[in-house]
Amino acid sequence: MGKSLGRTAIIQTVGTDITTWCNSADFQRVVDLLDSHTFTDTAKEVLPGLADATVGIGGFYDDLATLIDAYMNTMFNDSDGFTVNIYPVGTASGKAYYTGQAFMRSQSIPLNVAELTTFSFDLQFSGGAARTTVA
Repeated sequence: MGKSLGRTAIIQTVGTDITTWCNSADFQRVVDLLDSHTFTDTAKEVLPGLADATVGIGGFYDDLATLIDAYMNTMFNDSDGFTVNIYPVGTASGKAYYTGQAFMRSQSIPLNVAELTTFSFDLQFSGGAARTTVA
């Protein structure tokens, strides 16, 4: 069984690789399960409903105009959606990745006197996230 380190992940948003500033990402795909049982059933029955995907991303804040702060601002103000690509184990040919259109749901920049300044943001995919492989 092959294993990989999280440090091989690559995250792209707004057409830019933002991996340099990131140290965490939590990608989730879920499917609503709809109850389909009737009064005479003795156990629950379900059918798959709509799929959904989100990703929470975090890392170290950098306020230089061309770095992560500018990308977060672009995502926050984008009302058309933007492409997000998440490569869990890099971009080598044949490796799986997830892609889709997303919107920024929230952004946080906590400020603590004795700690490095960090950032986090949550993205909501619109239309789900597709799994594909690197060509």
